[in-house]
Amino acid sequence: MASKIKLEDEEEVEDSVDKHQDASGAHGDRLFQLTSDQADKLSFPTGCPVLYNFQQCTSNVTGAREGIVRSVSLITDKKRFVFQIERRRVDSDGGGEQILDETTEDDIAYAINAPVLVTSRDNVDVVPGKVIFVKPISSKGEMRMNYIVQYTLDNQLRMEEGVTADRIAYHKHVAKC
Repeated sequence: MASKIKLEDEEEVEDSVDKHQDASGAHGDRLFQLTSDQADKLSFPTGCPVLYNFQQCTSNVTGAREGIVRSVSLITDKKRFVFQIERRRVDSDGGGEQILDETTEDDIAYAINAPVLVTSRDNVDVVPGKVIFVKPISSKGEMRMNYIVQYTLDNQLRMEEGVTADRIAYHKHVAKC
């Protein structure tokens, strides 16, 4: 479910563009912070619970961080989105602090229990559901997410495996399943 963002006119864009250091450490990228209305049109809008920073720990264990999208920026030179994600780091004594991380759109997925709208394989039905599981899959040098989602269709609870990202969308107004 690709989204297009209409940027404001050039004069206003120039006023809100900052220099940015991306994940590779390169300096000098031009960064434009999206408004809440613009960010809400993306697959991962502000307030969306997400998993990010996926790492293969062992052959059958994948690790990730979990947080909430707080803001979104556009690297104008690369036409890529950068998500600012807030997560809570818990200390051994039970205390903790809020941490703000950044990640790009190719290393982010809906979190477990995130409310989503699920489109059927035949594009006929769109029903509310939630994410049960997500697994990053590397294919041809690209990372894509593969989900298991739960939803109700025809008065029957269903859990569907192999759901691709283009078939689901975050929906903050969906009640918990």
